[in-house]
Parts: sequence; structure tokens; C-alpha cells
Amino acid sequence: MSSVTVSTRPGVKADSAWIAETLVAGWGSTRLATHGELLDGTQLPSIVAESDGERVGLLTWYERGSELEVVTLQALRESRGVGQALMQAAFALARGRGSTRLYLLTTNENERAIAFYRRLGMELVRVHVGAVTEARKLKPEIPALSADGVPIEDELEFELSLERG
Repeated sequence: MSSVTVSTRPGVKADSAWIAETLVAGWGSTRLATHGELLDGTQLPSIVAESDGERVGLLTWYERGSELEVVTLQALRESRGVGQALMQAAFALARGRGSTRLYLLTTNENERAIAFYRRLGMELVRVHVGAVTEARKLKPEIPALSADGVPIEDELEFELSLERG
């Protein structure tokens, strides 16, 4: 695999249509269920990853008090450093905003994401049992099973504490 240079930048108005398309492709909708509420992903602040002038990844985030939540992370080119570049940009953003922690939720069957977040130094801090089942009440298009047939039921919360040195 050849070396790929990935840069990141804040999403801008000119990215709006692409952001909407990317969210629909990855999440089935621009509507995102988190913490018992629906968010419009097109209205969230975002970070865009680019390589050779092409948009190759998207991260959306939401500020909750002194905490920054990564709401979505999509690498359109896997195993090329896109996800890592986006997460490093989010870590820097959170530190720059004075956030006490950066956190995100993933689902119980998403083994690749779980391993990725651990490699980044994030800690699994909570398991929200049945949270996806509850989220389906707000967003019925959330699938019940993964592509491999694993039930999608729980949310796993990972965090990077920013209060430690």
C-alpha cells in the first residue's frame, strides 16, 4: 500500500451537499440518534479529511457542556490513516476548546471500531445496555442486525480524558 497524505479542515458551507450524502450513505439518514435525542447531522460542526484534493472522510461533533462528543466518524478510504487523522483533529479541537473529555459511542458488534478506539488510547468507560434498542424508537431505520448477523443492541462509550497531563 502506498503512503497517503491526509489533511483535515473544518467543514464549510460548500461541503453541505457532500456531508448530507456521506451521512446518508454511512448512517442511512442525516438524522442521528444519541442520548435519547435526534440530531440533524447536517447542522453539526464537522471536520473533513482530504487526500489529493478529494474528500475522503467526515467527522461530526457536538459540544455538551465541557465535553466534546464525536457523533459520527466515516473514513471513505479504510486503512489509509483517514480515521486516525480525523480523530487526531478532534482531539486537538477538544483540547483547544478547553474540553474536559472527548467521548463517542459505538455499538456492541463494531469490533473494528472498538479496536481502533483502543489503539488511539481511548478507554471504554460505560456500556449502555439496550441503548440502540431505545434509539430505534426515535430512528427506526437503525438495523437490528449487523451484516454478519450480530444483534445491534448496546452502545459502548469510549473517552479520552483531557484533564490528565
